[in-house]
Amino acid sequence: MYLTKDLTIPNMWMVPTDDSVATTIPAGGFLIIWCDEQTDQGLLHANFKLSRGGSDIGLFTPAGAPVDGLTYVEQTTDISQARIPDGSENWEFLNTPTPGATNGTLKGGW
Repeated sequence: MYLTKDLTIPNMWMVPTDDSVATTIPAGGFLIIWCDEQTDQGLLHANFKLSRGGSDIGLFTPAGAPVDGLTYVEQTTDISQARIPDGSENWEFLNTPTPGATNGTLKGGW
């Protein structure tokens, strides 16, 4: 699988398949990938950063087929975006980020 910040370049960063990193996500599970260009920090740090000013992010198959993606707008400090509920098409802004955990039925409230 691949992540990208440019939907015209679907293979920008490959999700590691190294046995030393757990990248198989069980049903109902989560995986944090840091899009911070700090690849020296570990295998789950992508070689690109996401722009605060808005951009795209996409997940692609090895064959280059899109799996999921989002075009997001300018970001606000300490506010995250999440699908509410998990896996839905509905994106909401949250005051409390939920990395590595369910978004549940949280509401933004800002």
